[in-house]
Amino acid sequence: MGTPFEEIYSLFLSNVDSYSLFTLLEEYEEAFKEECRNMLIQAIVANPIAYSRTLNFDRDVDTFDNVLSDLDKVVLAKLMVVEYLNPFILNVTSLRNHLNSKDYRTYSPQGNRDSLLKTKQSLQNEIWNLTVQQT
Repeated sequence: MGTPFEEIYSLFLSNVDSYSLFTLLEEYEEAFKEECRNMLIQAIVANPIAYSRTLNFDRDVDTFDNVLSDLDKVVLAKLMVVEYLNPFILNVTSLRNHLNSKDYRTYSPQGNRDSLLKTKQSLQNEIWNLTVQQT
């Protein structure tokens, strides 16, 4: 039996501080697992450079076909964090496109967006360094 997805989810949760995710986990465990499953699959598919080898898995039992190394698990968890951040970055960017400059300056989530982008870039650099270790 391979590595269960829940091992990756646990590492992912150790990298985020989100009240909504923890609430979802406590109150709606199946919805939480579905959300994490979707982020994990998006992380694998959307990041072919960082995670270039094919990972086979069984969605019915939420398990990878093989046993993953600790490094593999950490990389996948960090890729999930990047996927988790993307909607927040896109929402702020979209808001900027819809507001005129005066309204945007008044609302000004730009600092938050910049912070999220820096966090994402830092994570991507860390993922890159980890994947270089893998080879």
